[in-house]
Amino acid sequence: MGMPMAGPIDEAFEISSNSHDRVAVALNMNVTYMKPPRKGSLLLAESKETHKTNRTASYYITVKDGNDTIAVCQALVYRKSDPIPFLPEKTA
Repeated sequence: MGMPMAGPIDEAFEISSNSHDRVAVALNMNVTYMKPPRKGSLLLAESKETHKTNRTASYYITVKDGNDTIAVCQALVYRKSDPIPFLPEKTA
């Protein structure tokens, strides 16, 4: 049951945790699967940043199949000081 939801969870986590122009690496992910998706359904993952410091950030991710929540994830990252390598550098 976890494989169809692993992709959307991982993608939402990557995008949200690396959205501050700094490399972020996962420290922990805790996923709860509530029910399987329906065959042929379109899954939607949403990530919300719940806490951010200079070194860590926490995220709450939900995966929905229509109006049904089918999985939730709590995730934690370490925020490195390195800029994301493929983004252009900011000029002052």
